[in-house]
This record gives sequence, structure tokens and C-alpha cells, in this order.
Amino acid sequence: MTKVNGVEARYNTGQPTSSCCAGDSPTGCRYQCVELAQRYFFEMHGIPPMWAVRGAIDMCHQHPPGVSKVNAADAGPGDLYVMSIPNDSFGHVAVVTGIDRSKGVVHVVEQNWSNTGVNTHPLSSAACFLRGGK
Repeated sequence: MTKVNGVEARYNTGQPTSSCCAGDSPTGCRYQCVELAQRYFFEMHGIPPMWAVRGAIDMCHQHPPGVSKVNAADAGPGDLYVMSIPNDSFGHVAVVTGIDRSKGVVHVVEQNWSNTGVNTHPLSSAACFLRGGK
């Protein structure tokens, strides 16, 4: 079981992006990447657990009060990394655990992408970074 700051990342062997086969929870469609992001910001910052988004990419422009965009240069552990994926209208979101700017990568904990919950993605694929809190 992978956790980030005590919040568990859950995995169900690659649920399709548009599917909610495990049903809804108070923080979103179980096992989807958006559900982890919403649950993480709810548990860490008290941010409302349901955002009005269709997919992860929408989080860059539709987020509740208490969430703000941060520049890639200022992003760090605990922020959300929202990734743009070519030919995909949903995108992906994960919790940042570290950024190696010299290698151009973001280390994350995520749901519904890797089977370990831990991964590294290109910094250049960031659509935005989001920070919770005041």
C-alpha cells in the first residue's frame, strides 16, 4: 500500500479513464486519479471533496476556494501535478513527492496509472500545479 502524507493511493488494475466500475465515494469515482487528488486535498487542507470537473485536466481551471495554481518553479511536495496527455481529453493528476528539475521529472504518488502507486513523469507534461491551503 502506497501512502503520501498518510493518505493511501488505491489501485484496481487500470480502470479505464471514463469508467467508474468501483462506484462513487464522497471524494469521487473510486480508484480514479481525480479521486486521490480530491481526497488528498480534503484530508490535508479541508478542501471540499467533490470538484466540478469531468477529468483531471479540468482541475487547472475549475477548482474550489483554497486551491491555487503555482508556477512549476515554485511547485513542490504536497502539490498536485496535473498532466496533459496527447490525444486524451481527461489528463491525469497525482500528488507530488519531489521534483528533479535538473532531470526534468516529477516524482509522484498516484492512482490508476502505475501498479505501485509511485511513478515519475516528465515535468514538461505539466498542464498546471495546484496547491491547497490558505
